[in-house]
Amino acid sequence: MSSSREEQVAAAREFDRISTVLVDLGVKAVKKNPIKVTSYIVGLLLCLFFSGWQVTDSQRQEYHQELQKLDRQAIHDSEVALRNSYEQYYSSKGWFTCDSRCQQYRNDYNFFQSQYNALKADETRQISVAKSKLGLFSDYAVEETRSLFWERFGQGQSFAKRQTMWDTLFMGIGSIGRDEKLASYLLRLVMSFLFNFTIGIFGAVVVFIFNLFSLIKSFQANVLTGAVFFTLASIAAISFAMTW
Repeated sequence: MSSSREEQVAAAREFDRISTVLVDLGVKAVKKNPIKVTSYIVGLLLCLFFSGWQVTDSQRQEYHQELQKLDRQAIHDSEVALRNSYEQYYSSKGWFTCDSRCQQYRNDYNFFQSQYNALKADETRQISVAKSKLGLFSDYAVEETRSLFWERFGQGQSFAKRQTMWDTLFMGIGSIGRDEKLASYLLRLVMSFLFNFTIGIFGAVVVFIFNLFSLIKSFQANVLTGAVFFTLASIAAISFAMTW
């Protein structure tokens, strides 16, 4: 009975010693890297709690008024004409030749392509004007930023799964040839998945950060506001990816 009690006390002391060592290591890490740790915590707080400033009724009204100026019918008609002209051009050309009839269809296709591009550019500019009525830190902008991040994050996960699937196939073939044990094969498979997942998420964050420039530009924010938003959004994305 006494021996059992002594073992419990020894185990408690050992647990206390290990936990103390871990806490000390954590404290030292924070003291050595205060900026990194603070940025990480700020990023997580932004992910969890910040949803943007609520837009006012007047801002929302101005936003929709600007969107109503879009001529969506003209864009639709131009897209239909472009698609029809391409089908005519594609069906009239040969493998390596294009006669006079084909040349005419190609000219028509180039004309409709230019017209469609011009209309899409006008649409992009008009949407940008509408977004400028809301502001870069509005709930609309933050929601669009979140959607952009999840889209890139999903692409990173898809890359990891797809690459791991191919690694599983080729590792399995190699294991058969080497008569490898199952435990060794599973271990290599897990390591491959972790590596692919890390690369996929890292790439997703990098692409998201590059895409932030276009998103910020679409809201026509000034340089200072854009720089602050870019910094906070990047920190939030990196913190979430590291936590994940």
